[in-house]
Amino acid sequence: MKQDKIEKIAKETFNYDPKDKGVKSLLDYEDDDIQPEDLGKVTKLTLIDLLESRNIIYEQIMAEMVMIREELLHRLEEAKIDAERIGEYSVTKAKRVSFKTSLEEAEVLGAVKKSVDTDQLKKLHNKGIKVPGVQTTIYLSVRRLSQEEAEK
Repeated sequence: MKQDKIEKIAKETFNYDPKDKGVKSLLDYEDDDIQPEDLGKVTKLTLIDLLESRNIIYEQIMAEMVMIREELLHRLEEAKIDAERIGEYSVTKAKRVSFKTSLEEAEVLGAVKKSVDTDQLKKLHNKGIKVPGVQTTIYLSVRRLSQEEAEK
């Protein structure tokens, strides 16, 4: 994935621009900024300032995680694979289908219990039948391999 697209995602999602030299990354902050035992000794305004500064750090970390996940997903797609073992991790491109189908639309398709029958809608969708309100989400799953899996 091009760096521009990754940076665009970070900027749109978290209002974070990695090119902004005035913005610190997590690595720019010291661990000793404030200690838990010092929290009771500072003013409420200082606590609010600390909260806000940590919120900015959190948003930056989340933006960086989005960029990293998008890059990993792009590399899997570029290699035309859905899963890969990387070191002691299993990285899998996962897909989730969700239905925003109304009760009336599901009734026409015969996919109604007392609510929308998503199992039936999924079967119809998988058979290639057009189902209104279908949304597909592709996401990345990263998990540490067990010792046994890592030794294979």
